[in-house]
Amino acid sequence: MTFRIHPAETPEDVEDARRLFRAYVDSLGIDLGFQDVETELATLPGKYAPPGGAILLARDAGGRAVGCG
Repeated sequence: MTFRIHPAETPEDVEDARRLFRAYVDSLGIDLGFQDVETELATLPGKYAPPGGAILLARDAGGRAVGCG
């Protein structure tokens, strides 16, 4: 399987990253309220914006976002 990894630069990219992060947080089954995750997700890219940060997306050959970090 081939993947393309690129910075999240467009509003669609950021929304895809938000969706993937949300799925991860939900899969944990614990309350991350103490880390203010909801605010972090709502304000993406926030502290991960360039030049000091980046959100990277992995997309499959069909362009579907399948991972981020």
